[in-house]
Order: sequence, then C-alpha cells, then structure tokens
Amino acid sequence: DLVETIGWLMGGLMALQLALGGMAWAMTASGPLGPSAWVWAVPTLHVAVGALLLACSVLMTMGSFRFLRAALDTSDSAVGARVAIP
Repeated sequence: DLVETIGWLMGGLMALQLALGGMAWAMTASGPLGPSAWVWAVPTLHVAVGALLLACSVLMTMGSFRFLRAALDTSDSAVGARVAIP
C-alpha cells in the first residue's frame, strides 16, 4: 500500500528532521566552532530532509485522494449520486 509506505517513510524522516534541527540549533547557539564541515552540513541536511517531508506529504495527499475517489466511485452506484472531485 503506497500511502502506508509513505507514512512510515515520513515517520522516519520526521525523527531525522527533529534530530538535525536540534543539532543545528545547538551548533548555532554555541557560537562559531571554526571551519568545520558540520557547521554547514547539518543545516543543509536539515533543509533537504524538510524538502523530502514536503514531497512525501504531497504524494500522500495525492494517494489519499486516489483512494477516496475509488471509494466514492464504488458507492455512487448504490446511492445514485455523483460527487465531483477535481
């Protein structure tokens, strides 16, 4: 099931996003640490994971509408009414 798989992926990404956000905040709050790859890598990864979460949210919404449309199409014959979903 696509929606379930995306849901599990979003859960893992959310945990990673929270960890990266905490690390980015701690690095910013502690002041400059000198030239280190972590100074730019952690905030960059935080933004990238946020973009992946947004993409997963869009995919989950599209998948949910697909299931909703399929459910409405099967129940329309019994009810006799059509519901328009763009």
